[in-house]
Amino acid sequence: MKKTSIIPLLSVIFILSASKSIGQNGKDIYHPPATVDSRPKLPDLVITDVKVSGASISSSGVSKRTVTYTIKNIGTAPAPWSKLQVQGYIHNDDVYDFRTMKKVFLDLLGTANSLSKINPGETTTKSISCDSKIFGNYPFLILKIDPLNKVAEHNEDNNHNVAGL
Repeated sequence: MKKTSIIPLLSVIFILSASKSIGQNGKDIYHPPATVDSRPKLPDLVITDVKVSGASISSSGVSKRTVTYTIKNIGTAPAPWSKLQVQGYIHNDDVYDFRTMKKVFLDLLGTANSLSKINPGETTTKSISCDSKIFGNYPFLILKIDPLNKVAEHNEDNNHNVAGL
C-alpha cells in the first residue's frame, strides 16, 4: 500500500499583542508581542555548482566524464538520505521540461551515503563518473534532486540546476 503524506495547505502566524506591567520600582515594563509560527518545518533541497569535466580515458579504455554537484538543504527541517535521488537529463536547452528531456543517469543517494539525513544549512558535494557517450551531442545537462517528490519540501520548484556540456 502506498504511503501518502498530508501537508497542511494553510499556514498561520499568530502575533500576540504587546502588554505592559508595573515593575517593583513602580515604572512600566514593556513586553513586546510574542510570535507563534505554526507553519510546518520542512526541508528545501537545491542543487548548486553543477560541473561536467572534459572527457578522459579510463584504465579500461572508456571515455569518461565526471559530473560534480552540491546539494544544499535551505529548509527548516532535515531531509532523509534514504529517500533522495538525483536524476540527470540531457536536453537541447536549459529549461527543465520533463516531456522533452532524455534521462541519462540516476544517482541513488541513500544507497551510497553514510549520512542518515541532510540537516538545515548543510551541504554535501557528490561526483559521478559517466560514459561520455551518454551525453551525445546535447548542449545541456539538467540535474534534479528528488525527481519523484518523495520528500515534502517548502518549495518543490527549485530542485534542479543546469550545466553546459
